[in-house]
Amino acid sequence: MSYRVSPDGAYISYLKQDGKQTNLFVEPVNGGEIIQVTRSEGRKVNFYSWVSNDELIYYKEQTGAGRRADLFIISRDGKNERQLTSNEKSRMQVLDDQLIDGKFLLIASNRRDSAVIDVYRLNVRDGKLEMAAKNPGTITDWITDADGKLRLATSSNGVNETLLYRPDEQHEFKPILSNTFSTTVRPLAFSESTPNIIYAISDAGRDKSALVEIDCNTGKETKVLFSNDSLNVIDAQYSRINKRMVFVVYETWKRQKHYLDEKVKELYTDLDALLPNTESRITDRDRNENIFIVRTFTDRNPGSYYLYFANEKRIRKLGDFNSSIRE
Repeated sequence: MSYRVSPDGAYISYLKQDGKQTNLFVEPVNGGEIIQVTRSEGRKVNFYSWVSNDELIYYKEQTGAGRRADLFIISRDGKNERQLTSNEKSRMQVLDDQLIDGKFLLIASNRRDSAVIDVYRLNVRDGKLEMAAKNPGTITDWITDADGKLRLATSSNGVNETLLYRPDEQHEFKPILSNTFSTTVRPLAFSESTPNIIYAISDAGRDKSALVEIDCNTGKETKVLFSNDSLNVIDAQYSRINKRMVFVVYETWKRQKHYLDEKVKELYTDLDALLPNTESRITDRDRNENIFIVRTFTDRNPGSYYLYFANEKRIRKLGDFNSSIRE
């Protein structure tokens, strides 16, 4: 159902089957009127995101031979809908759903060349698109910093991957390190206190992957945040409000976390107590990291969605991922 929470934590949103169509709904977190935001006819809403406390963007997509997807912005009360782009037959996705300077979104699209994904800066107020980064044909991934600036990219020649960096958007991307068949470095996020530092999962120079800091000016590893000689780090979480990495995920007979932040450890310990005998994953959160969307699952059930109020240490069930499954 694709639950999301508004930046201020006042509303939740979700996609729901409405007859033969999928539409977008919004309701207050603390209960109240449910508002059907979209009324799609002939197309389905297959992606959406909050861009402010009062506005959401979404795609309407028509499948089939003439596949087409258009991007819209709409108020949470279902009013003031505006079409931002008409994609014709090109593909488009929102690269980063935070608004830059209160009006710009970074959009990845193959509108210039069907085989290449470029990045555009979309003005959500007037719908104008301008090129933010032109893909030479080898870029497979783009990464922004905390301010939504495009400063990291991954290129591939089909065999090796190269990490490209620039200090700001006025400079050209330059290679800083490469992945080969024997090494993998996966960037996760930029440090906010030291703009040239990124957090990454890396197995370069070690048998098991670890969470590290890398200086993009030199391409060298500068600090190990977590490593274990017998465990591979498979994921890690960055907190925008704490401005740091807060836990790593490793796998033994199941996925487990090692916490780098005591408050986050307390939060997940509380979730484990509220949702016993399940594995939980936070899928969305408000700006203050107080209200969370949590999905649970087990090895026999795809699980359920919950709203978790961290300050109050309580949960409210939102729905099941598949209501037909009973353990």
